[in-house]
Amino acid sequence: MMQKTAAEMLAELLKDCGVSQRKLAESMGCSPQVINSRFRNNAFKADDWLYAIRLLGYQVTLEPEGDSPRMERRQGVCPKFKKVVDGTTYDSRKATPICHRWLSDGGLQELYQNEEGRHFIANLTTWPQIEVTILPCTDDEAKDFSGICG
Repeated sequence: MMQKTAAEMLAELLKDCGVSQRKLAESMGCSPQVINSRFRNNAFKADDWLYAIRLLGYQVTLEPEGDSPRMERRQGVCPKFKKVVDGTTYDSRKATPICHRWLSDGGLQELYQNEEGRHFIANLTTWPQIEVTILPCTDDEAKDFSGICG
């Protein structure tokens, strides 16, 4: 079963409500060309799409799907940690581990993504004591690191 795109769902509602794209554009305070482009490219920002839905008299609700169990957050290989770097808190219990690699000195590097979508690498050293340090990284650096992890 093919899922509909956001633009397809909104187009169907417009048709059901007898509202044109031009009228929607006026109600949203933008040009018809902008709305047409968003439909053509399925490029609605979530808040604009939700606003359009509300203008048509509808609302969106989220519900769990059937009896399917909720996904549990995977635990990383590093021991649990919570560190602050440059005013940002990095907490392994609130981040998703993506990949890791063991280092030749017995250490470990593990890539995480936190709830805000930021990536960081936890660097675990085991000598002379067990310690975790945090290295914030860009999306490109995270992609490069995950490529190294294989």
